[in-house]
Amino acid sequence: MSIPDDFDVDSEARTTGVVTLHRGLWWSGDPLILDTSVEKNLIRLYEIVLTEGTDDDVREFISCSTLMHLWEYLFLPRYVRRRWSEWFDSRIPEGASTTHRDANSPDCARHTHEAGFNCPSG
Repeated sequence: MSIPDDFDVDSEARTTGVVTLHRGLWWSGDPLILDTSVEKNLIRLYEIVLTEGTDDDVREFISCSTLMHLWEYLFLPRYVRRRWSEWFDSRIPEGASTTHRDANSPDCARHTHEAGFNCPSG
């Protein structure tokens, strides 16, 4: 589990579309290939990278605005959700919309719509 020091609210994924996870992320069985234009695959990619990824993996596969849009749909271990929640809390200004701001959810409502996904209602 890693959060790069240079990752910020404007960070965008460098790799999108059909991705093949390397052995550091997907170490069991055949290589995992995911078409990230399919929502369930994008969610799976984010769950894997946020839990197993290095700084470089986060930079490669994670877009901050997409993460915020998918946040409530992600099944993450508590320690991963807690660390990322703390990261979001330290970057969302006081007084910003609190529609989704709580211990488990960053404020996705105040960020632009990306990748065809809407923020879940709070």
